[in-house]
Amino acid sequence: MKLFDADIFEKDEKIYVNLKGKIDTRTVNDFKNVLQSAKRMNKKEIILNYQDVEYVSSAGYGSLLQFCVYSKKEGINVYVTGMKKEIKNIFDIMELYRFVDYKEGIEIPEMAVEEKEEFQIPSDLEEWIEKKVIDNPMMGIEEYSDLYFKEKEIRVPDEVFKEICERKGLITKEGRLFFAYKKLREKIEGK
Repeated sequence: MKLFDADIFEKDEKIYVNLKGKIDTRTVNDFKNVLQSAKRMNKKEIILNYQDVEYVSSAGYGSLLQFCVYSKKEGINVYVTGMKKEIKNIFDIMELYRFVDYKEGIEIPEMAVEEKEEFQIPSDLEEWIEKKVIDNPMMGIEEYSDLYFKEKEIRVPDEVFKEICERKGLITKEGRLFFAYKKLREKIEGK
């Protein structure tokens, strides 16, 4: 069972993010990736539903706070709803309500089946990723995703980029550096 998961969908010009599991030091990077994916959908309102979140550590609260503050500066309204009593109590003790808009009772629409449809991976994506890793192995996975969108005007979910990079050993900077070194060496040696 996954420690953390999330569903992101759009309805009525709003982005809904249904969070599930635990948000702690083991999962906080996945949580941040979900938040950035929601932000990249370019809507002015994001609703974070904590109904199925079992636990939030200080790392999770800190990431939430940072996301909300920066989003507000960018003109994006972020609302949090559905926190369990224990999680909401810590939220209140930390006085996060001063920076994070918490609203109880926001109705979360059902995610329609067609919104869950399988994403068609562009045929050039793997080759494009390899080329960009060779060009700049220091970029992060999200940066490659954003660059692909800018160049091709196709939004590829971060999970797809992550899966391809994982399969090719490109998740870490070290893996990307080794890949770029190996490919450039092959090119130099004429292989």
